[in-house]
Amino acid sequence: MSNSSVSVLVACLAPLGLAYYVWRHQQLAAEVQRLQLDNSDKDERLRRAAAEIREVDGYKANVERLQASNKELAKELAVRNSDIADLKASRERLQGVHERTVQEIREELAVAQGQVAAAKRGAEAVQSAHKSAEAELRNRVEAGVEQLRATEAKLKEAQAELAAARRRLTELQDEADDARARAESARRAAVAARAAASDGDAADVAAQAVEAEERVEAARQRMVAAERRQRDAEAAQSALRSELSQAQQEVARLKTQLEQAEGAREQLRVARDELARRGRAMVAEAESLAAKVAAQRQTESELRARIGPLEEQVRGIEEREREVARREGEMQEAAARAVKEYDVSEKKRELYKAEAHRLDEDKKKLRRKLDAVAAERDRLADALTQATGRRPALRTASVRAGGASAGGSKAPSRRASTAAAEAMGEEAAADAEP
Repeated sequence: MSNSSVSVLVACLAPLGLAYYVWRHQQLAAEVQRLQLDNSDKDERLRRAAAEIREVDGYKANVERLQASNKELAKELAVRNSDIADLKASRERLQGVHERTVQEIREELAVAQGQVAAAKRGAEAVQSAHKSAEAELRNRVEAGVEQLRATEAKLKEAQAELAAARRRLTELQDEADDARARAESARRAAVAARAAASDGDAADVAAQAVEAEERVEAARQRMVAAERRQRDAEAAQSALRSELSQAQQEVARLKTQLEQAEGAREQLRVARDELARRGRAMVAEAESLAAKVAAQRQTESELRARIGPLEEQVRGIEEREREVARREGEMQEAAARAVKEYDVSEKKRELYKAEAHRLDEDKKKLRRKLDAVAAERDRLADALTQATGRRPALRTASVRAGGASAGGSKAPSRRASTAAAEAMGEEAAADAEP
């Protein structure tokens, strides 16, 4: 009866479990590496988003500079308004001068009219005596009339100039109000205009105001585009942060699974050590049982005759165990190739898992058959106990020996046979004594 079942199972299970957990560890490492590559790609996307944000910040700086230029334009408009106020004051002064001139002309006209009346009266009184004086007076009157006409013409020209100046002033006021309204609208919209108004007349001010308004509108559109790009960049940054958080959570989950796999590996090692210890204990008990059973030669031959078919079954089981070991070796080689190549497909992994599960089921079936063999041996040991009439301790040893035969090695079996032969010799010597 072979006692190598336990050692074979341990030798089969330990490399399989170790290879499985090494394979799982490599898979997790590959997954972590892939996640790290994903994280590096996401970091690159974050850097691009940061570059876009810096570009938006540059746009903001340009907008601030344009706003400063807009403030300067507002100051220039204030200066223009001051010039317009000065022009109004000049108009008022011109109007005052015109009124004073008209008054002086009227006074001179009144004086001249009085002189003409006096001259007429003197001429009528002394017409005959003062012809020369009358002619001179006539000349003076004609000269006064010409001067009056010239003065009236000048007055009309001054009035026309005054009306033109009033119209120009009204236009300038309208243009100034329009420019002020546009500047105020530009300030309320918080946009910028890059232009510096140069000294010039009111028409230049209006043209510059229109140009400033166009630049303000263009700056406002650029500001809106920059704000839209900033919002897009912020949304992209938020999505990337969310993806990075998910990737970090996935890495933490994989680390937890790796720790669980390491714990299971440690448990497997402890179970293997415990199984080896129990195997050694069973071997010791089997040796003790062999020493006690060696004296029962006749019963032993019958027991061997009954155990023969069971040994055939054990050999068949061992053959299947070797087949399982061979297939496990093939699986280990396939797993090693998969670990080296890092590109095993999901279908192959599922096949490996199914194959490992099927092999596990085969091992369980083999264990059940070994348990059945051990039970049969226990039954035969009970029959041996009943046949020999040994004390109950022999039955316990027999049961333990059956377990050892099911899970021990071949070397302890040989030691048990030797011990049984020695025990038979000792009992024969004891029977020969009186």
